Amino acid sequence: MADVQKLLNSACGEKMRVLLVSVNASYMHTNVAIRALKVYAQKYYPLVMENVQIELAEYTINQPAGEVLRSIGFSQADAVLFSTYIWNAEYVCKLIPEIKKILPACVVGAGGPEFGFSAEKYLNAYCDLDFVIFGEGEIVFSQLMKVFADGKDYASVKGIYFRSGNRKITYSGNQALIENLDELPFAYPEILTGQFDPDHKIYYYESTRGCPFSCAYCLSSLDRRVRFKSLKKVQEELKIFLDANVKLVKFVDRTYNLNPDRYIPIWQFILENHNGKTMFHFEIEAEYFSEEALDFLQKVPAGVMQFEMGIQSSNKQTLKAVNRSDNIEALAKKISRIPRTIHQHLDLIAGLPY
Repeated sequence: MADVQKLLNSACGEKMRVLLVSVNASYMHTNVAIRALKVYAQKYYPLVMENVQIELAEYTINQPAGEVLRSIGFSQADAVLFSTYIWNAEYVCKLIPEIKKILPACVVGAGGPEFGFSAEKYLNAYCDLDFVIFGEGEIVFSQLMKVFADGKDYASVKGIYFRSGNRKITYSGNQALIENLDELPFAYPEILTGQFDPDHKIYYYESTRGCPFSCAYCLSSLDRRVRFKSLKKVQEELKIFLDANVKLVKFVDRTYNLNPDRYIPIWQFILENHNGKTMFHFEIEAEYFSEEALDFLQKVPAGVMQFEMGIQSSNKQTLKAVNRSDNIEALAKKISRIPRTIHQHLDLIAGLPY
């Protein structure tokens, strides 16, 4: 386990500096995860924030690793935490062994689906990686900041993998999930203060967590219980995007159209308040569209919505093998009824069985 007291001493009586790092697929992307961690800690742990300074750093996989390392080094961070996904894991693995060469006293951690669900693999592979956050991160991260600020070991924080005294990898146990998603602060305070780029950035938005389906290739299937933000909360937050005239908002809900009593009123709110500019992107399971939903879509004008639909395969044997519905005829019929005013992405996955 990293020496937390050494970390605190390195701050020299100043605030402990924590750097949350995202390596995005392109410049246009924003990382909602690191923002969510920061705003949650600031809202619910204000006394801790008197002793901790959290900074965000976003890079892209197209930048030279040396350039990114220099930037991290100049931050003089006492702790560096990476947000990891399938598209940036290889890049992050190039950075991790170099961090302590430039910041010797720095604690290095990671979270996100890629490292979180393979924590032992990455901790075994990289001795400079001190811990990995598993699963939902807001409470875990905030409690880590508290134990850092108090000069205590982080073994007491639920939801992390770390090395114990004998170098054995230990899991501290499951952290409680946030039951009421309305408690989550809006993840983009920069929009509220006017310090943002409405035209060249994609803003990601989460109105649900979890997925009721069990697709064999998807990590989201491991969290089968779906939690929802209230309709009122979603409307309030979407109004922020609309008032700010951002160009593109992408819902990251695993399947947006789970409950017609909820998702259709959200669409209705968007139509009633649309600014003529903002596009909303939804991940859709078209087979589950209700008749009411398909009728509603007929009145959606161009430039308001786009759908991403994971078809994954048109081979019924393949679909059965990965625990997906093989009723491709019904799916095709539903998709054919979506009007051309709604731009559609139909995804296939290469490399599935059969």
